[in-house]
Amino acid sequence: MAHFTFHGGIDLREHKERTKDLLIEEILPGKQLVFPMQHHENALVIPGEYVLAGQLLARSDDESMSRIHSSVSGVVKAIEKRMTIFGELCPCIIIENDEKYKEMDFGDFVEADDLENRQILARIMSAGVVDTASNGEPAYYKLDVKEPNKIRHIIINCAECEPYLTSKYRCAVERPEWIVEGLRILLKMFPNAKGILAIENEQQEAITSLQKILADSRNMKIIPMKRKYPQDAERMLIYACTGKKINSSKTAEDARCIVLNSDTVYAICNAVTFGKPMYKRLLTVSGDCVENPKNMEVSIGTILSELVAATGEMTDNPDKILCGGPMTGTLLKNLEVPVTKEMTAVLCLKDDYKRPEHTPMCIGCGYCVDVCNEQLLPTRLAKYALEGNMEKFVKFGGMECCECGSCSYICPSRRGLTQIIRMMKNQIKSGTEE
Repeated sequence: MAHFTFHGGIDLREHKERTKDLLIEEILPGKQLVFPMQHHENALVIPGEYVLAGQLLARSDDESMSRIHSSVSGVVKAIEKRMTIFGELCPCIIIENDEKYKEMDFGDFVEADDLENRQILARIMSAGVVDTASNGEPAYYKLDVKEPNKIRHIIINCAECEPYLTSKYRCAVERPEWIVEGLRILLKMFPNAKGILAIENEQQEAITSLQKILADSRNMKIIPMKRKYPQDAERMLIYACTGKKINSSKTAEDARCIVLNSDTVYAICNAVTFGKPMYKRLLTVSGDCVENPKNMEVSIGTILSELVAATGEMTDNPDKILCGGPMTGTLLKNLEVPVTKEMTAVLCLKDDYKRPEHTPMCIGCGYCVDVCNEQLLPTRLAKYALEGNMEKFVKFGGMECCECGSCSYICPSRRGLTQIIRMMKNQIKSGTEE
């Protein structure tokens, strides 16, 4: 039985009013684009070589890493180390944009019904499509399951529960036919599955747009879920839509489900029917320091400072700049880093929630327990983490934490519970890998 929500969670102030009704704008990149090769040992181009938009730049021997394609036409200026959003240097391919945007010949339009499953997977892999909800994991990796006939639900995550983010919502409003067609392609691969478009119940304009495209479809439906954070986390989505629970040792496949973001399915439609690689990205640039926030379609490799410049002058000096949402985003040291495939937003914010420098005492209010969607005891897990007690940390379910940040957000003592728990999880994982 589906519940359309989950245990715990928090009702966040959305901050979406400035961008939810703004159309997606295409923002052209500047003169230089940067393509990080963090896991791609094999660059397929050399300095001085002319490349076209959509041309393959690099790929790894490791199939769990996606391929990199150029998003513009121009000359490869260099292959050198540049800074990434994670604050580390890594080899990058630098392309000088000739501003002509000449594309590769991607071939003729293809009907997915004329393709075998392996051919569909091959086109998704060749296009470098990543699941934007899985830290850039290739989409074909999730789709290449052992027993496709056992999959019962394909859940498309149209929810966008982090504050400020609205690009997925605008995609559902403006381009619903691409999302539905992408889902139809996936249903062809899994003949016993039903398609679910999971979306927050307050996103009425998006629901209406999708309903018009769905019409009388028998194997696809919309599930309007209660607006609550973190409703779009994979485990929460599966429980809300199907009533099935999985833990950290299991995958969506164990629940006979496949879960993908709506913008991933949008890219899958492009890849399968048009043979077009994933070299553009929808994202939101917003925050209380941004003069004219926007929903954008941008080229992968574009420098973030150019996107922020496209929104006008800053209204104030931001205390923090985030890549992603305010709950789970990555804190940026500066804006001179490139757009990547999994990026969802750039937020420039005044910090109205400063944490104390020392770790304060727990006052025993129990709020963190109430909001934990995994029904854990965050304050106890933080205690074990600070003590270095791995055995009790694991015994009390510490590895089940999805790191959504709800406990830290709700804590009246402003304890960084999520950060403490995350550090212990990483320490345990590192020890296991060794």
